[in-house]
Amino acid sequence: MVAIAEIAGGSCPAGTAVRGSLVIPGRASEVARARRFVVAALGDDHPCADISVLLASEIVTNAVRHTDSGRGGSVRVAVAAADGVVLVAVTDDGTAGSVPHVCRGPRAESGHGLLLVEAMASRWGARRDGPGTTVWCEVTFLPGALPRCPGAARTAALPRAGIASQDRLRWHMLG
Repeated sequence: MVAIAEIAGGSCPAGTAVRGSLVIPGRASEVARARRFVVAALGDDHPCADISVLLASEIVTNAVRHTDSGRGGSVRVAVAAADGVVLVAVTDDGTAGSVPHVCRGPRAESGHGLLLVEAMASRWGARRDGPGTTVWCEVTFLPGALPRCPGAARTAALPRAGIASQDRLRWHMLG
């Protein structure tokens, strides 16, 4: 796996530490396991836990649905954090001829996961890692404050953690 600082273009703040990584089979049923891992890596009380879990879920789902990971492969999820920033990186087995992209068409039946990542992450990106692809996102926050992202104010009234709160957030952001 590429060093965590390299994933985000070498610009991670000093003191960024990998909180953990997990390799899961590339099956839809394993996405929930990736969500639980992100919560465990950050801690349920981390100010970016909910947003980081939601974005990791979207990226892992894309890896399972659109890459060779979902055809008998695997997906690696890594979480790193420092004062004021969380980085989530998802590495899949890649696919021929396709790169992660945001679908902006209102009539598109799928592809809105990266639109959500783009809206909620401070920054995000994708890079080829050999035959695979790593999609990463960064969520920034001020200690003691909500994460700084376009959707952060909308999360204030939601209960901490749990899939139900993430589903309400997803519908609120897209609705």
